[in-house]
Amino acid sequence: MPATVPCCRPRPRCISTASIAACSAARAMGCTHSTATATTVAGTTRSSCSPAPIRGSGTTTSRRPRRHRRSDVDRLAGYAIEAVLGRGGFGVVVRARGSDGRVAIKLAHPHREARDRLARERDVLAAVGPPLAPALLGHGASDDGSPFLVMELVDAPTLRAPEVRARGVAALARPLVVAVAALHARGFVHRDLKPENVFVMPDRVVLVDFGLARRTGDGDRTRTGAVAGTALYAAPEQLAGAAVTPAS
Repeated sequence: MPATVPCCRPRPRCISTASIAACSAARAMGCTHSTATATTVAGTTRSSCSPAPIRGSGTTTSRRPRRHRRSDVDRLAGYAIEAVLGRGGFGVVVRARGSDGRVAIKLAHPHREARDRLARERDVLAAVGPPLAPALLGHGASDDGSPFLVMELVDAPTLRAPEVRARGVAALARPLVVAVAALHARGFVHRDLKPENVFVMPDRVVLVDFGLARRTGDGDRTRTGAVAGTALYAAPEQLAGAAVTPAS
């Protein structure tokens, strides 16, 4: 039998991307406590196992209650967290359930660049929306001040999935071109278009992750020595830190 990992009893003081990661690790090691929690105290992270309701739910401008993810902390702003969908250098995306069904929640890491990216993504989602992008359902801040977005959960594979790639280029090129052209028509350039950021529906594609998006012609440049986006999929001018246009 697998060893049982003892779990911490204290309730969480705050929800953060670090606490989410810590509790996920505890679950992977076999934690059996009925409610998984993670606490971040004085810069250290302790984990217990399974969700336990948080005491502070932050502030919100959402039309619905907001909450976080279940496998790591349990709740964020009214949503029970069920699973981590992805994590990276700027935040974590989780699947959560609320009174109106399942949603995706993106929680930014508590540093300035991550916050700025999430704010930019919020603005783009509000301006673009379905069917081109997920619906923005609300936004707020967790107990530690980290901002988050509550979005429509897109239940579809990405362009990276083998079953999608098996359809062939001809079947995928048209809906992708239509989606990108529609984004440009609404005045935005994505700047991080890659297979993981393209969800493939039966009749269309949905673009996600607009943290690097810019308005067309805003003249913004990346700071010297920095590359915005993913190098493998970036245009030469983007790699050079120059302004990016729809032609990129």
